[in-house]
Amino acid sequence: MAVQWWVAQDTFTGETPDGAWVTVQKGQPIPDGQGGFLTYLGEKHDGTFGPIPPDTLVTLQAAPLLRQGIGIPAALGGTGIPLPDGKFIPPTTLSPGVLLYADEVAQLEDWTTHFNATIATEASAHGAGLLDFHGIFEQVKAQGYDIGGIHLSADFPTGGIFSADGLHPTNIGYAVIADDWILAINATAGSDVPRPDVYSVLFERDVPQFTSSGATASSRGSVSLARPPVPSVIETPGEPSRHR
Repeated sequence: MAVQWWVAQDTFTGETPDGAWVTVQKGQPIPDGQGGFLTYLGEKHDGTFGPIPPDTLVTLQAAPLLRQGIGIPAALGGTGIPLPDGKFIPPTTLSPGVLLYADEVAQLEDWTTHFNATIATEASAHGAGLLDFHGIFEQVKAQGYDIGGIHLSADFPTGGIFSADGLHPTNIGYAVIADDWILAINATAGSDVPRPDVYSVLFERDVPQFTSSGATASSRGSVSLARPPVPSVIETPGEPSRHR
């Protein structure tokens, strides 16, 4: 029997064969529901395969494969076929993978740091103001985010910041981004752009409503909830921390 898992960021969340739902932090063993622990099988860089190390990140794209039993040992009810690592076969063949090993994660983090430093240097040289979204999302990942008396976090899929694809923000997440953008614009330009109304995104369901004509309708409220100002020091932009 295949084990269903949703794998994102630094946690593993899913249903074991005995029907139990568990969330396990990165680097910790995943219960197999039978008194043991689940060890995914994955391709390695050299073309061989075996159990993946505990510091490997498994992306959300692995979900349909895991549901087929791919990546799960035959002894645990899987196919015994490893999860793909991904590779490029010259001249034009790209084989997508669903695994990020520790060396690849380190390389991605180095590139992010380098790109952010380069952008900050160029922006400073040209007198442009920049908003440090990388830092904002790193803080969300580490400490969560409080807004309107509600604590949000980067937990997948229940934290409220990130959507079901594990990458893009929810409406709440985008409201947080908009708020920080406006704070930065006002601090930099001396303007007074109103902060966003977050009542609707916090307390209304994040689904479209349709009229009889098929057009979307909105019943969003008009109450604005403000949170304490964040530091308006404009440093380095960058992609958010890993969301998988």
